[in-house]
Amino acid sequence: MRRFVVAAAVAGAALFPASASADNTPAGPATLLNQWRGASTLEGRPPAVLVGAEVQVAAGGQAGTIRIRAAFQGVNAVGDPVQLPAEPGTYRFPAPHIRWDTRGSQLGFDQVTGGHAVVGQSVCDPSLGQWMDPCEIQRVNVFTTSTGEGAPTETLRGARLAITEIYEPDLDEDLVGDTTEDHTDLKVSATPSRDDAGNLRVALRITNAGPLAATVPRLVTDLAGARSDACPKTPASPWPAQWRQCALDRPLAPGETRTVTLTRDSPDAVATTVTVAGDGADLAEADNTVRVAAPAATPLKLETATSPRVDTGVKVRVLGIRDGRTRVTAEFRRAGETVKIGKVIKLKAGQERTVTLKATGAKLRALRRLVGKRPLRASVTAQKLGSKDQAKTRTTIRP
Repeated sequence: MRRFVVAAAVAGAALFPASASADNTPAGPATLLNQWRGASTLEGRPPAVLVGAEVQVAAGGQAGTIRIRAAFQGVNAVGDPVQLPAEPGTYRFPAPHIRWDTRGSQLGFDQVTGGHAVVGQSVCDPSLGQWMDPCEIQRVNVFTTSTGEGAPTETLRGARLAITEIYEPDLDEDLVGDTTEDHTDLKVSATPSRDDAGNLRVALRITNAGPLAATVPRLVTDLAGARSDACPKTPASPWPAQWRQCALDRPLAPGETRTVTLTRDSPDAVATTVTVAGDGADLAEADNTVRVAAPAATPLKLETATSPRVDTGVKVRVLGIRDGRTRVTAEFRRAGETVKIGKVIKLKAGQERTVTLKATGAKLRALRRLVGKRPLRASVTAQKLGSKDQAKTRTTIRP
């Protein structure tokens, strides 16, 4: 686990300027914890983990040993001993890694030795009400026990320790900060295709090159209506319009490659991006996003049986991506003479139909005369009624 080191006079704004004074902590040994009782909260946001703390020291204190302490929902944790100088400045220390929430957490330190100028006192103002009066929304709890548990020995209403939390998102809730520690190297490639109904299918090949597992791998796309069976954690299907992202059903181990299918029930042309992300920072972000481009699906497809004959007719298989009536026509020409045979069929999207175009009566006699004893090339057309959707192919009919 990565640890912070003490940094003398870290740059940044302080709770009180270096020239200002602050009250010293009560005589120790003691445990002091901030408690925020106001309305500000991180509840409902992605999980976070405490990773460090900054202590802002004013003039007038006494150097000594402290241990950063934090408490959250019954967990009371303490860090290793560190030296807090008396010189004014901002000092950064490691903190015990526990869950973090602005309102539900308490942060402070065990004062082993010294008396530190880090206590700020606000003026009480009951006229501001419960959610604004400093003495209602903030306090420092002082414990003379060594654990900071139980009822505080003293409560400093309206007071605030000049100590600020440093926290990071922790999506997989492993108490390892996603931003600085939970590194993965994810890569993604895509192969688009169409099913028989013309709907989009994108095979996403996702690889985790490590060094850590992607505990909460997820996909993000701007493609409306996209979904995947590999995303059981999706709040709704298709994905919520405001996010269009999903968490995959299981972690992606270092070195593992997995294929996930993204679908969209539409024959329309598609131009979108798909991004794969983990719970932590990615070591090489350039290969985390892939561009997906797919032209509109072919509205009609035709295929003829091999070696049709005049007397048996031309057998044609027709596949369309939309419901509707379609006229299928075979046209034969030789020496300026033409014979046409047609039939209207009803198509259902994605379901293949077979139709046999067979001449009868006068047309059969004309076709026999036209073909004679030599094979004849013929064109076959499918035209959706009331639409520009059309497909053509050719075949050779034999005597």
